[in-house]
Amino acid sequence: MKILSTIILYITLQFSLYSQTANITTHDYQENSASKRYLMAVKYPQIDFGPEALMGVRGIAQDINTCVDTLWKNRVSDFKNEIRGLPEKPCTEQPSALNVTYKTVYNDNSLFSFSFETFSAPDCANHPYNYTTTLNYSATSVGALGLSDIFLKDKPYLKFISDYCMKELKARALKDKLDNINDMIATGTSANADNFRAFNVTQSELIITFNPYRVGPWIWGTQSVSIPYSEIKSMFDPNGPLGIFVK
Repeated sequence: MKILSTIILYITLQFSLYSQTANITTHDYQENSASKRYLMAVKYPQIDFGPEALMGVRGIAQDINTCVDTLWKNRVSDFKNEIRGLPEKPCTEQPSALNVTYKTVYNDNSLFSFSFETFSAPDCANHPYNYTTTLNYSATSVGALGLSDIFLKDKPYLKFISDYCMKELKARALKDKLDNINDMIATGTSANADNFRAFNVTQSELIITFNPYRVGPWIWGTQSVSIPYSEIKSMFDPNGPLGIFVK
């Protein structure tokens, strides 16, 4: 009887998710200090399913929002730690600056994918830098998901992603007249899960993002490689967060 009740609750939750629209609103956080010479501006998403949403659906929205809050607050904390060690005498007239923005890459009410772009310019740094962090969330599966949650455990998905990205980036580097960075590309795309930490999902492709210095010099900037599901879905866990795209 308990198992039946759980199944009914799960089906009800699934129906409620697909029958209600996830409202994504942009929120702002700003913090400035004239004495410590810094400016911070953060834009981040918050989700709700409306006032009529079931308690379980509201709980999902709260969990996603908690994940988002943790992410951007970590960016703020990292920045504060970085500028805490700056010399008392300013290097430039400009204050240190942090800017965080986001993009909704995918949302179908049950699967969410966000990309966060961080621009950080601490005083005395050689140059500003930017990097991408991502958040993927499956409301019907594992919650906040990592790359390993998508695939069957006995499939060589890391090697496939490694080979695909390496081939694409080497061709791109050659086109950009940077054919001397193949060793950096090989290292940054090796079959190590940490190399593919920044990823997004859509209805048709897996997008891997490589931050500056990961696969090339700073001047090459951020690189991304899109892998169509048609190339890799045979390795998806059919009961996982992207299992719906296998069927």
